[in-house]
This record gives sequence, structure tokens and C-alpha cells, in this order.
Amino acid sequence: MLRGTGAALALPLLEAMQAPRAFAAAAKPPCRMVFVYASTGVAVPYWTPKGEGADYEMSPTLSTLKAFKDDMLVISGLDHRREDRASNEHDMASSTLLSTAPIGQRDRATYATGISVDQVVAKKLGDLTRLPSLELGCDANSSRMHVSNVSWRGPAMPMGREFRPQQVFARLFGDPSGDAYRRSTLDYVLGSARRLQSRLGAQDRDKLGEYLESMHSIEQRIAAAERHAVAVAPKMALPEGVPGDFSEHLRLMCDLLVVALQSDVTRVSTFMFANESDDHAFPQLGIPEGHHALSHYNPLTDEGKAQEAKLQKVDQFYIEHFDYLLSKMKATRDGEGTLLDNCMVCYASGLSYPNKHSRIDIPVVLAGRASGTLAPGRHVRHPAGTPFSNLLLSMLDRMNVPLDRVSDSTGRLPGLT
Repeated sequence: MLRGTGAALALPLLEAMQAPRAFAAAAKPPCRMVFVYASTGVAVPYWTPKGEGADYEMSPTLSTLKAFKDDMLVISGLDHRREDRASNEHDMASSTLLSTAPIGQRDRATYATGISVDQVVAKKLGDLTRLPSLELGCDANSSRMHVSNVSWRGPAMPMGREFRPQQVFARLFGDPSGDAYRRSTLDYVLGSARRLQSRLGAQDRDKLGEYLESMHSIEQRIAAAERHAVAVAPKMALPEGVPGDFSEHLRLMCDLLVVALQSDVTRVSTFMFANESDDHAFPQLGIPEGHHALSHYNPLTDEGKAQEAKLQKVDQFYIEHFDYLLSKMKATRDGEGTLLDNCMVCYASGLSYPNKHSRIDIPVVLAGRASGTLAPGRHVRHPAGTPFSNLLLSMLDRMNVPLDRVSDSTGRLPGLT
């Protein structure tokens, strides 16, 4: 921690903090786990890659991630709670994706919202960081809590999400406008930062300078976004205190997530790009229809085929912002590698074909190397009926929080190394 009068700022791992090389193994950066939720399924024909293994051909939707082909696994064939039933498939898709509850165990609204895997890790490792976990979103909470949450402390007990960038920053690092002069957190610790930089080696000085600059940039963008939201009416129905532009909101939350992981404020996060069955329109893409309404199409008609093509554009919009998140992580130094090297970032939806409300063969991308325990760069297809929860078990192992069973799991997922 870098401390100043009335404030403290978490720092990234610097060489000066590490033990001598003989003991360097003890100072290795930790592994982090992130889940990014993509709402409302995908246009499957545009999503699924051709071929398997390292020589697979990226699909139209995933082609945006071509720079990360060697940093990610595209995983096909996984089913989300295939044998379970609920009153609304959209609520089911989001609320139970990470749940550890067995098939048939339901909350009062008939959804299996047992403790989620992120919270299993948070309970075990949370005392090692300032925040046990970080839950983010870009939409306000819905009156239907099951479409607004993927993270649960127990049945019908959501963790909630923060969608206001200023409040995320305040939660991570303290409110920068809390004193009478409204000075930023960085202003408080600037003197300490300068004294620290004078005692660091050249590489650490550069790293600390980059980190402080990124923090300052985020504070400036938060303030600018708030001014813009007041001065210019948003084109989309966004909650008060967030940017009027949805893309800017997504990018800003990605930046905050990267800083939180980099500074080890938390090692566990969930990020819902949008609520399940959201009805965002995308006029910037030439799509005036709402996302959820667009997803109910008949692929056998010309109109339905046109809707599916529009749905693919929406899918690609979200993948572009996932690409932005991965780019920030890969550009962030972490120990002897990058932040992405020491993370596993799972991008998934609880539905595959949204028009069928299908939970069979859901879209899954697992990015990062999980501190050397994943071997990315491949498309891996598993046999029909393989539970998505098998992947969750394997991810828990990599966080050193093993469980015998999760949801409908049948064992660890092969093909990750």
C-alpha cells in the first residue's frame, strides 16, 4: 500500500517488493479468476469455429479476437444444467450459470441459486485481498433479480453488482471526492509516490509511473463521463451517474477491473456486460430493435435470417469489448509476464440458441494461462452432454480451492493443458 494523509492506494507487484531470486517462487503473482457474462445467447452459426485443435478457423464472431488466438481456448460441447428445469429460461440461464447447487435444488423462485463458484473462492481466499470479490455490471438491477445476477452468496441471496464507475472506484480505492477540496486519491499519495520512485530501480520506476498514470487517467475519464452524462442526454436508457455511451461505459468498467486485478485489491470478479434478456438497442450498428426481441427469430424465414444476422452484430459488439478487456490485461505487466498470463477469464452465456432457449452447447471462451496451468491456442470440442460445471471444477482447482462436485458435474474437464 502507498499511504498518504487520509488515503491509501494499492500498488502492483514491483521487483523491489520481491524476495531475492533464490526465493522468487514465493513472490510469484497470484492466479486470478474472472467470469464475463454475455446475455441472451448467441447467433450460433456465426459463433462456432471450423476445425479443432491449434489449426482451427476462427468464426466470423470470434474473428475479432484473432490477436488472442494463442491466448485463449474456444470450448465447445458444454451444456449448462441440461437436466434442470425452471419457469423462465432466461432467469435460469444467468442465475445458475456459476451455481454449485445440485440439479433440482431450487430457491423460492424455482431457480438453483446456491452459492456460486466465485463466492466459494472468495470465502477461501478473500482474506488475502482488500475485497474478497468484485461484482460488476453495466445495467441497473432489474426487479427480476435472477436476470441481474450471476454471483450468489446462497439461495436467493445475490451478491449484487455495481454499475456506476465512480462508486466502483470509491469501493476499490476510497472516494476521491470525500474531502472539502475534492482532491483525488492520487493527490493524497503523490508525495509518497515521489519518495518511493526515488528509491526504485529504473524498471520499477517506469512500472509505478505507468500505474499511477493509468489511475489518473481513469479518474479523469470518470469525471468526464459524469459531465457528459449531465450535459448530453444519453441515447440509451442508462442509470444515473454512468456514461451516456454504452461502449464508453463498458470500456471504463473494463479499465477498473484491470486496475483492481493488477493492484491485487481482488482476485475474483464477475462482470455482466448486460442483464440477461436485456433489451438494449444498437442504433450505432443500424439495429433499432431490442436485443431480447431480436433474439426470438425463425431461422427458416427470410425475416428470421435477417434477424439472426443482426444478432451476430450484437454478439460481435460484445466480443469487441471482451477484446478490449484482454488487450488491457495483456498490456499490463505482472511479475515476469502479463496480467493475462496470470488470469483465467471465462466468457460465456447461459444459452446457446436464444430462439430455442437452449442450454446445450453454450458459447464458452477461456482466455489466459492461469499462471501456466492452461495451454491455450486451441478449439476443443467435448462429447455431447458434457456439463459446463466440469469446467468450473477445473477452474476451482487452479485457484487452489478444489471441490468434489459442482452442480451437475461428472468430473474435471480434460483438454485444458
